[in-house]
Amino acid sequence: MKHIYVINPSAGGGNAEKKYLPQILSLVKRQGIDYELHRTLSAADTSAWVRHRASSGERMRFYAVGGDGTVNDVISGLIDYETAELAVIPCGTGNDFVRNWTASKNNFDLAALTKAEALKVDVIKYGDAYSVNMLNIGADSEVAAKAAELKKRYSGSLAYLIGALKIIPKLPSYRMSYSADGGEEHTGEFLLVCIGNGKYCGGGFKSCPEASLTDGKMDVCLVKAIKASEALSLLLTYRSGRHVGNKKLEDIIEYIQCDSFSLKAHEPVSVSKDGEISAFTSGQFELLHKKLNLVLPAGSELIY
Repeated sequence: MKHIYVINPSAGGGNAEKKYLPQILSLVKRQGIDYELHRTLSAADTSAWVRHRASSGERMRFYAVGGDGTVNDVISGLIDYETAELAVIPCGTGNDFVRNWTASKNNFDLAALTKAEALKVDVIKYGDAYSVNMLNIGADSEVAAKAAELKKRYSGSLAYLIGALKIIPKLPSYRMSYSADGGEEHTGEFLLVCIGNGKYCGGGFKSCPEASLTDGKMDVCLVKAIKASEALSLLLTYRSGRHVGNKKLEDIIEYIQCDSFSLKAHEPVSVSKDGEISAFTSGQFELLHKKLNLVLPAGSELIY
């Protein structure tokens, strides 16, 4: 099997390349590993290059060396190829995808990652794009954009938390319509909508606490527009994942598990797809069951 390291040189303030490239080169030389290196230029370049390599049909393990955006770019390239596998060496700002399994230190045992087994996990299809972790529409996406501005001054989760503290008091709300599994359409004013395959976003916000990478369902959390007096309390509860099933919030929170989901915005809003932000008007979301070959680090287990 060929081992291909896809390195985002800007991830983690340059840490991805400065810290892990020497370790990777030492490992492959020491163990005689059949390997390739690719230094990313852009999201489109990454996906296109990975797709080109994966299309050979040779068994390959692609290592996404970067943040959640890099993971997404790599997945977009290999998703249609049964012989391609994904491993993650997380060194971005939020690193939320890897929070879906235990023992985070195992993600950095590079030698063990080359020998670990792959398992089948779910992926969300969004139009022509994919998400292995979560899509966020509304205030969560605004927080991600603010965190991107702050990450040069603050590290990881702190950038997202400060971003949330700056966005939430403004209490944005967006008029949107949605339906699940082809059912009745509902329209309302929402603070945010999360569509999760994984549990976490924003550097540790447990937005979809009941999500699992292998259960064959999307978890959708809709948070309705709120009053200013509710903002701080909701932020703390939402971060910890205690907003779902909370009787005090049952008029604000709607939580759905489904196979497909449709969402339409009636005013300008943005979507954060595994941390990558773009404009959003409407979208169809579909859960693809056991579509991706994910390399789970040895000694780690998925969190259900």
